[in-house]
Amino acid sequence: MRSLALAIAAMLFAALGLVASAGRPGDDPLLVTIATGSDTGVYYLVAGALCGHVNERRWRHGVRCAVEESDGSIANLRALRSRETDFAIVQSDLLQQAYDGSGPFEAVGRDMGLRSIAPFYAEPVTVLARPNSSIAAFADLKGKRVNIGPPGSGGRATANALMQSMGWSQSDFALLGDFGAAALPDALCAAEIDAAVMVIAHPNRAVEATLLACETRLVPVDLGNSQPAERPAPYAAHVIPSTSYPGLSASVDTIAVVATLATTSSATQRATALMAEAAAGATFRGRLDDLVSSKPDTIDLLSSMISVPRHIGARAR
Repeated sequence: MRSLALAIAAMLFAALGLVASAGRPGDDPLLVTIATGSDTGVYYLVAGALCGHVNERRWRHGVRCAVEESDGSIANLRALRSRETDFAIVQSDLLQQAYDGSGPFEAVGRDMGLRSIAPFYAEPVTVLARPNSSIAAFADLKGKRVNIGPPGSGGRATANALMQSMGWSQSDFALLGDFGAAALPDALCAAEIDAAVMVIAHPNRAVEATLLACETRLVPVDLGNSQPAERPAPYAAHVIPSTSYPGLSASVDTIAVVATLATTSSATQRATALMAEAAAGATFRGRLDDLVSSKPDTIDLLSSMISVPRHIGARAR
């Protein structure tokens, strides 16, 4: 309940900043936007907390911040390319692919204007398997009915990349599903699918609901069978703690990306510096810790693996 209250408060701070953004007479505040994801998702709540921090001092620095709902990382990276948004929260692996012009961005080519600002929290690759399935490892997904998320979603793009690194194609599966996380408890417990692959922070309400609804289990993720040159990067080893969910008897080894605040080289240095300052501040970090659990070592490692340049406005932070 405490985390929910904090999340709602963060969103209210952002909203209040927009309502009362006129400031002193004659002020002309700069409006910046952050593209996120669904308004029920963590990206949206995190951006609300960040905007709330910026908007609390809008009358001093002349910048106000608004949160934009979106379809997630891929849509956000496209919006950054077209300059339809100023900032965005994205998966680090997709940020790197957009910069390189690979994966789902191969057709449009490299986006050399992308810039990183700050990492937020780890997003582990999470595999849920239905009761009584023979799925005990990532390699066991081959031939099964696997949900990998809606078309165009960041999680689906990551799942596809991981499967390709294993040498798998769509024909290697009985089914590749495309429904959202809210449908997982019913689908897994009714044996409509055998497993689901997601890229999410923990704790997660959909995962908890599924674990409680029936005897589903979290499956370790290990790409040891793939060749190093084939492994999509950047990923780092990660552990989902046993304390993440009631009834989870042991920690689960997996790999992770990191939710990252990104922008473009055309973003103003003033606004970017404010975003970087807010992201590093104790107030925001406290709100973030109440929303998701993370691992600083994993975040630092993943951040060092990304070759996307930091924006000049964030470099001194």
